[in-house]
Amino acid sequence: MGYYPVMTSDSLVVSIESVRQFYSLVSILNNRFGHGKENWTMKGRPLRCIRALGQQEAYVVTVIFPKGASQREKTEIKLSI
Repeated sequence: MGYYPVMTSDSLVVSIESVRQFYSLVSILNNRFGHGKENWTMKGRPLRCIRALGQQEAYVVTVIFPKGASQREKTEIKLSI
């Protein structure tokens, strides 16, 4: 996506520049962890903010990993972005 994601022990921070990048990230997370609030979540309302962006801006999305996610899974997600 053109941005090096920052990972903490329970979250991943990614800069999103378009709705397409947002849905790509969501697809990666759904494939790894599945759908639903118990599997992973995002802080705030990122899609609404991304749709309102101008072409030169970016929006930072914070992904919160599920409690049972291993460090390996988190690293694979980071490398997939």
